[in-house]
Amino acid sequence: TLMRSSAASDVYKRQVSTQSTGSNNTIKLYDARAYDRGPFVQFPVNVTTPSDWCDIKFSNDGTLLLATDETGTTHLLDSFNGEMRLVVGPHRRRAGAGTVEASFTPDSRYLLCGTDDGTIHVYDVSDGKQVCTWQSVTKGVVAALRFNPRLMIAASADSAISLWTPPPADA
Repeated sequence: TLMRSSAASDVYKRQVSTQSTGSNNTIKLYDARAYDRGPFVQFPVNVTTPSDWCDIKFSNDGTLLLATDETGTTHLLDSFNGEMRLVVGPHRRRAGAGTVEASFTPDSRYLLCGTDDGTIHVYDVSDGKQVCTWQSVTKGVVAALRFNPRLMIAASADSAISLWTPPPADA
């Protein structure tokens, strides 16, 4: 069972503090102020290979929920009704390689997914198409992945920190 609290989930819809948990292919959302009352919503997630969740995150606007499982597959769900919007991956190829990272860009238009070989895949959330791929020279497990809109740069970390500049729109 996974229990995480993130900046986006701490400020979920009307300043309600939430925590998300997931196991047995179900995602449960709790109000941290009333945790003892149980989840206020839970979503069954249909997956082909049952796996525990490694990471659960909300988009900055709170409308999407990103859940990464042990296989490195990333599931994108509507955070209000649990409808599956997109499934990408798996992005983990080696057993025991560690948890791969996935995150949103701050505007929630793109999904960045790390792999266990240092590759980062960027997907358009609206249609699920892969926009680009970045390859790290260190080829380690991408364990941290963030995007800074102010500098228009992404940062990833495996055994080294890499900075990525997206190509211009007309490229």
